[in-house]
Amino acid sequence: MKKRPWKQLHCYSRTSLRKRNAIILVVLTLLPTAICAQTTEQSFQMSGGRLHASITVSDPPSERIIGSLRDGLESEVRYDVRVYEHTGGFLGFFGDRVVGEYSQTYRAKWDEFSGYFILNAEGRPTRRTISAQSFLTELFKLSNVDTGIRLERNDRYYVLSDVRIQIVRLVPPLTMIAPFLSRRQINTDWAKTEITSP
Repeated sequence: MKKRPWKQLHCYSRTSLRKRNAIILVVLTLLPTAICAQTTEQSFQMSGGRLHASITVSDPPSERIIGSLRDGLESEVRYDVRVYEHTGGFLGFFGDRVVGEYSQTYRAKWDEFSGYFILNAEGRPTRRTISAQSFLTELFKLSNVDTGIRLERNDRYYVLSDVRIQIVRLVPPLTMIAPFLSRRQINTDWAKTEITSP
């Protein structure tokens, strides 16, 4: 008895299945990031030869942060600032030069017994408040912070800044599962701001 020849349908071929699975994987990976994308408003001024930064997160995930804190978890917001100098001529082929970097991390938690929202920041005293609104305002805003980056008075500089929000703060070794918790890890797009001389 002759075996019936098997006709391979295109829609069920191994190549088609691989392509489909790859597309699904990319969509599932990028979709949470796209949904959770945030934007910022930023401004930078020169004062006494030093760069001062003001960054505010637009439409922050306030309810999710408060809910996470009330569940007994910690949250973290990190602000990153990088200053670049425009380079021209032959050196411009290698890209612009990094002049300085600044970062500020806020760690937030809620004390169930006292009812206080607690905000810890590097190099700053611990803040405690009962008001959720004032707590969230301070968590999602840098206001005229001295970055410690010294610049000359010219128009050759620009800043790239972004904000990373961890709705649930992870500590090692749990940071290994961060890629699987993309809905709890929100990164803003890097925003570019030109610095002009005062």
